Amino acid sequence: ARIIICSSMSSRLTRFITSLTGGRPPPLQGPPASASVASATASGRPTVVSDSHRRQSPLLHTPLTVQPEGFNWQSMAEQAKPAAAYAKDNENVLIGRLSNGLTVASMDRIGTGCTVGVVIKAGPRFQAGFTKGVSHLVEKMSFGSTRAYPNREHLLSEIEQCGGIFDTQSSKDATIYAMSANPLHLDRLVSALAQVVYRARYDSDEVVAAREKVRFDWEAMEMSASPEPILTDLLYSAAYQANTLGFPKFCPLDNVDSIDRSEVLRYLATYYRPERMILCGIGVPHQPLMQAAESYFADQPDWLAGSSGAAAQQPDNSVAQYTGGEARVEKAHSQMHAALQLPELIHIGLGLESCSLSDEGFVASCVLNMMMGGGGSFSAGGPGKGMYTRLFTRVLNRHYWVNSAQASNQAYADSGLFAIQASAPPQQCRDLCKVIVRELHAMTDRLPHDQVQRAKKQLQSMLLMNLEMRPVVFEDVGRQILSSGERKPPQYWTEQIEQIEERHLRDFAKRMLLSRPSYVAYGPQLNLAPDYSQVLEWMADSGAAKSAASSVYSRIK
Repeated sequence: ARIIICSSMSSRLTRFITSLTGGRPPPLQGPPASASVASATASGRPTVVSDSHRRQSPLLHTPLTVQPEGFNWQSMAEQAKPAAAYAKDNENVLIGRLSNGLTVASMDRIGTGCTVGVVIKAGPRFQAGFTKGVSHLVEKMSFGSTRAYPNREHLLSEIEQCGGIFDTQSSKDATIYAMSANPLHLDRLVSALAQVVYRARYDSDEVVAAREKVRFDWEAMEMSASPEPILTDLLYSAAYQANTLGFPKFCPLDNVDSIDRSEVLRYLATYYRPERMILCGIGVPHQPLMQAAESYFADQPDWLAGSSGAAAQQPDNSVAQYTGGEARVEKAHSQMHAALQLPELIHIGLGLESCSLSDEGFVASCVLNMMMGGGGSFSAGGPGKGMYTRLFTRVLNRHYWVNSAQASNQAYADSGLFAIQASAPPQQCRDLCKVIVRELHAMTDRLPHDQVQRAKKQLQSMLLMNLEMRPVVFEDVGRQILSSGERKPPQYWTEQIEQIEERHLRDFAKRMLLSRPSYVAYGPQLNLAPDYSQVLEWMADSGAAKSAASSVYSRIK
């Protein structure tokens, strides 16, 4: 007997069957294929397998009787869990703590890989008393030389031998060191991670190299067609002037050369402490992770140990103070942008104080942000890409000169910022500001039911789809435990989203409009952009919120 495989069937299935049967096709029960099927296969046309032949196919009904040497099907079946058990395990995050204060969190979820990393309560907002930008240099020196690895190449070789990749990320209030690899090498991964977080040398040569990386970052951002990172940093500096969240994420070029090794070590001694760290593992059992943590993370980092420890200062635990205000940076249209025929644009941002992660309005702010949506004037995709959001239908589709308009909402432990960033040619900058002010106030009007429902479903689907990726789950678990001490499962958030009604969104929008606006402008010909007093006047005089906000804006002019 022979196996006739349709030409549309994946060749990977053929290789899989052949590997399981030792290179021989498995025995086929039932009559051989008809001459017509065989001739069609020989001619190269797709074959059509009859229902009777499909019912007799061993691929669906007959178990393979030949198995590779050393492969134990029974053992594999005994270890397998039903899907319901995996779903329950995925909700369970186990949390432990070492004697030095370091937190260990794990989730043993389905999959063949694991992500292990350290989330640290350190970042740009914790730069009070330091040269602004020191956290940026520390990020650029990650995965360098350590006590056990004399240079970066030795460390990377160790990670690669575990089949791993690594990454470092920082946000306003957290710094993350993470590795994804085969869970069979868990002990080696945690050992290497401890070297990166606890035993890094931060030599003077590495500080010099980090300065050059910072300069390169600035050059790349300024050459980019979309200066979104720069605009966001400016927006926070205007919203939280000279405090916490307003400290720059990117090291100012004027400060690069003034940050030396001693200041880096002082920053590490202040914030890179075990009690501010969470060792998190996704795709690994809790007990092996705890044992590895006891082996490699139970003592103190090098910059805290013995007489060689750096002089630490008191950590800054001050609450973010929203101030509102203005920031403007004149940036001429570069020759490179002109050569690429990129349009000459002014980028503006208009922000309002939102809420913290623990605020009762947090979920409403997320739904409102999703409903506003937005994007660029050239965008591929359908409804799933946000083409039905308000900034698309009410701004980009109505005003041909708007190059981009995008809403954002960021929440932290003590405050948050809701903003709309947009860009247009300098001649239309004043009109663009009026349009954005109008859209901010339109959030307090009656919102169509279909828009609210679409935003809720879009937010729920985005949440669940992102959490299918293991690194995203790692970051979610680490950040939630860092901010609240626990991890709420996705089901909790989907239920909270479902309970949001149109009145919750309007009430939250009215609440935000009572805060002082934060206004930034970046680009050429800023003399054509409105000044801050003009923006305040438009905010006070616009539409439905005039009676509620006029007295507030008149006081802050």
